[in-house]
Amino acid sequence: MLEKFKTFIRKEELLEKNEKVLVAISGGIDSMVMLHLFQQYSENSFVVAHCNFKLRSKESDQDEQFVTEYCKKHQIHLFIKHFNTEEYANKKGISIQMAARELRYRWFDELAEQHHFEKIALAQHLDDQTETFFINLMRGTGIVGLHGILPKNKKLIRPLLFADRKMIINYQQAYNIPYREDSSNDSDKYLRNFIRHNISPLFEKLSPGFSFRMNRNIKNLRDVETIYKQAIDRELSGLIIEQEGAFRINIEQIRQTKFPEIYLKEILFRFEFNTDTIHKVYDMLSNPKSGKVFENTEYRLLIDRKEFIITKHKK
Repeated sequence: MLEKFKTFIRKEELLEKNEKVLVAISGGIDSMVMLHLFQQYSENSFVVAHCNFKLRSKESDQDEQFVTEYCKKHQIHLFIKHFNTEEYANKKGISIQMAARELRYRWFDELAEQHHFEKIALAQHLDDQTETFFINLMRGTGIVGLHGILPKNKKLIRPLLFADRKMIINYQQAYNIPYREDSSNDSDKYLRNFIRHNISPLFEKLSPGFSFRMNRNIKNLRDVETIYKQAIDRELSGLIIEQEGAFRINIEQIRQTKFPEIYLKEILFRFEFNTDTIHKVYDMLSNPKSGKVFENTEYRLLIDRKEFIITKHKK
């Protein structure tokens, strides 16, 4: 598996030699296998980052202790951050999962900027890829969402996207790699877990090796997306006007396009607004509520009578 790990990194151009890597570790089997592979991979120096979201009482603290002891034993530099995830979710009016995602990515970006890490490694694998595809399909994210998880997205890299869960388990058993079980993974109340426990096994039963074939389908969709984006870019070039640090979108111009919902989606996706927010903004296209504001971690969208005005949050 180490050779496949190296080959995948080279093929997808995830790392340049001597780039410093921040390796995100939860303590679960996927991230611990990734950490073990980085320990054998000599071309890049790395440190570890662990998030304690304080969501599972003692379990969260035990995960932190486990990661701390492992890194101490193997002389790996470790960053740890505690989050009040529930408070953040309530304040922002978002789900716990979305809150945890926003908090950890923001912290990873801060660490990368402060300590000059060129890449941030995450432990998603082929089964996560399949689950994400189905989640995006149900959420109606359009062709952009169907490209699944990208191996590389700016500083984020996912060097396990060549492996499925069976490969990871076999590698863990072969090297007796310690890890922590997350009890929340057994619950079907989260959509991803429901797909993992109930949907994916049915496809695997009908078509063994389904996750690998699904990955090929996703790669084909990425090629289609490239052609689609080239056409969209030509149309959007006249719809977004940048003035004095603000991006202005004329509402009437959007309404007069042949596919207003698609163009609005593509514009707001670029500013990292989620599908739910985009639907709410689209509903106001015919009757804009002047003064209405939508925000995410990076951007603020203000609805004026004639324009959508998007500005970046000041740090």
